[in-house]
Amino acid sequence: MVYLYLLAFAAGFVVLHYSTSKIIDSSHEVGSYFNIPSWLVGSLMLAIGTSLPEAIITIASMRQNLGIIAFNNLIGSNITNVCVGLGVAWIMFGINKHNFDKISIIEMFLIQISLLAIMVLYSLNPVTASVLFLLFIGFITSKVIQGNFNGNGPANNVKKPNLSLLVLALFFLPLASYVIIYTIEYLADFFGITHAFIGMILVALGTSIPEIYSSALALKRDQANIAIGNIVGSNIVNSTLVMGLIGFLGGYQLGLGRELYDLIFMCVVVFLGAIALWLRISSKLVPLLLIGMYIVFLASWF
Repeated sequence: MVYLYLLAFAAGFVVLHYSTSKIIDSSHEVGSYFNIPSWLVGSLMLAIGTSLPEAIITIASMRQNLGIIAFNNLIGSNITNVCVGLGVAWIMFGINKHNFDKISIIEMFLIQISLLAIMVLYSLNPVTASVLFLLFIGFITSKVIQGNFNGNGPANNVKKPNLSLLVLALFFLPLASYVIIYTIEYLADFFGITHAFIGMILVALGTSIPEIYSSALALKRDQANIAIGNIVGSNIVNSTLVMGLIGFLGGYQLGLGRELYDLIFMCVVVFLGAIALWLRISSKLVPLLLIGMYIVFLASWF
């Protein structure tokens, strides 16, 4: 039986890699055809696509009254995106040599701080969920106001994108992620691991795989705006739209123990990543520090 789960795990990764590659290609084609800036492609189109696994897990968890898995999954995914997604891509392909929208990086950090304030002072409910939704709308609106989108319609002499491939990739991406997550959860339950650990570490790592893959592939193709925009956008989508789903599907009250510590830790790693990107620090010590912090974070759960 275990071999079947291992086979499904491997098959999930193959489909995940293929779907992510197609989403990047299709998103880039759509952006070029409609004159959409590459950063907006990464922070909106690709970010929402790669955040579909988090949304699916959130809905499924809330329907089973497992709010702790839904909440921990999103916090853990944000930590993983920055520490692992950004850290690994930075080491492999470099960040400082590329140009990207630095203002959005600070906006990401401010949204994380806003989430921290909401969780500490209030709780996730329909009212605070609406506030989170408005923060996302404000973030996207600010990009349009910056003048990044020219709105000239389809570009001339640019091949029309094949949207069918994008739709198929967006369908198989969460499906592959679900297979990976399901196999991880099965093994975790078999060995008696807690729901909090499953949500914060195992499921979070599984749902962050699309972001890690897509950002690394985008950087490899010298598409830094898409890579950074994907990480920034995914964290913002997780912290606003998907976190808001928890508020509308039953709500959640933050515990003042381990959960508060993890939420603060998320803000710290996002702050370090944002500062490093803003200052365009070239040293590989920064991504090594981020990965090291993730290892310490993992170790703290044992």
